Amino acid sequence: MVWLRIAALTVGMLSAIVFGGRAYGEFTSTDQAALLYSTKFGFDGGGVPIISVQLMERQREIRISSPGGVRLRLGETGSPEVLAETKTIWSVRLEGAKPAEVRYYVIVGKAAPSNFAFLRGVVETWRQRGQKTKVFEVGSIFALRGKVLDNRLNLIGLMPGFRRLEEALRAARVVAQKQQIDVSVHAELHRRSSGTLIVTNNQNTMKIRIRDVVWLLPASSQPLTVHSVEFGVGYAWHGREDRRYRGSLYVAVDRFGKLAVVNSVSAEDLLRGIVPSEIFPSAPLEALKVQAIAARGELLAKIGVRHLADPYLTCSSQMCQVYSGIKKETPATNRAVDLTRGVALFAGNRLVDTVYSANAGGFTEHNENVWNSPRNPQLRGHLDYSVADPRFRGGIHDGNILAWLEHPPKTWGGTSTYNRKHFRWKRRLTQTELARLVNRRHPVGGIKGIVSLQRGISGRITRLRIVGTKSSAVVERELTIRRLLGNMKSTMFVVKPG
Repeated sequence: MVWLRIAALTVGMLSAIVFGGRAYGEFTSTDQAALLYSTKFGFDGGGVPIISVQLMERQREIRISSPGGVRLRLGETGSPEVLAETKTIWSVRLEGAKPAEVRYYVIVGKAAPSNFAFLRGVVETWRQRGQKTKVFEVGSIFALRGKVLDNRLNLIGLMPGFRRLEEALRAARVVAQKQQIDVSVHAELHRRSSGTLIVTNNQNTMKIRIRDVVWLLPASSQPLTVHSVEFGVGYAWHGREDRRYRGSLYVAVDRFGKLAVVNSVSAEDLLRGIVPSEIFPSAPLEALKVQAIAARGELLAKIGVRHLADPYLTCSSQMCQVYSGIKKETPATNRAVDLTRGVALFAGNRLVDTVYSANAGGFTEHNENVWNSPRNPQLRGHLDYSVADPRFRGGIHDGNILAWLEHPPKTWGGTSTYNRKHFRWKRRLTQTELARLVNRRHPVGGIKGIVSLQRGISGRITRLRIVGTKSSAVVERELTIRRLLGNMKSTMFVVKPG
């Protein structure tokens, strides 16, 4: 059976894919560390891509075990292995580490290479501001049954780059505030990190030294356990717990000169852990299947686009797709993944970037109104229902936004009991709270008024004027406005005094 099927827009099924893309320098089959930085990867026996997903990084020690024992591989496939007893816990520490040499760039625009007009416009805009730019090509080309699939992107970065991530993030915040655009930071790898891994067992009978990377594989059908996995970094739910994973694991030196543990797992098994983190397992089967297709497309569309300075392809946090291993799997979501095996969404030869959110409020939005990206024909705003209410068929605007919010038509996003609190909501801010939020970015003084200047097709505010006692400020783009106002759920709102 082939792996990727095509259905319409088209939805498709991938089979016998060859991935080409980033690679750091030249490497031989014995250079396992270099291979980790390439978008070229292998397949399992069913032709499904094997994806490397970071479980945690910046660690001083990694501990791994399995009820059925662990095989410790000391190099490439076919290299000598050490077979541990079932009660063995392997510990990996690091000595003599050298962090990677990385340049970080503030990205102010991105588009497919074929969208030359948009890319040229971004470069010209910044040239007129006296700012030099650099173009980075990221992504991969997929060969599928004689058809070439392309997820490459050109990124426009501001020169010069920064040696430290923190410096680039500060610069990005300044650019975003001044230019009212959504920006990101791109990492360009100049030299890989390196170090000696010290691998020991809990019986203190073995000590192994190996450069840069070590592989750990299950010795039986039992999964591997990573002890004290750190999760929710930067969030209120930050913590640690033991987690079990399918596939194999490797421990490598990350770009910061610390340890990263990575799960090497088939795309379908990876989705078994992702889907239940993105949707309630109690949702109807068809909803679970749609979520599985969207998550598969989002996974594939980002291959070779992110983490280009890291020894893995994707991560397990909110930055990529939340993945907790076997712990989150349920029979219902596993069934949805199995029933949609290999199904993804295509537009021509390009994978659709199937972005999704918890709730659209009844109407989705055009992509260019949310992110700093060109118009995408597949990401158009529309009513979240099979039959359009005539009151809102032409979209939501200042003339009907109040009726839309207070007396909404039937929509899929508003039907479930759980979604109701996200579908329509209120947030109260005092004058002091509002002034504090706004003045962090725009020194306008006390807040006298908030005026909607422009709304997108969904009624979300895309241009907002804030009138203060000292000055006024105009804020553009939905995501920028939400962040300014304290991570508002949406800009599909009206402001009422009270």
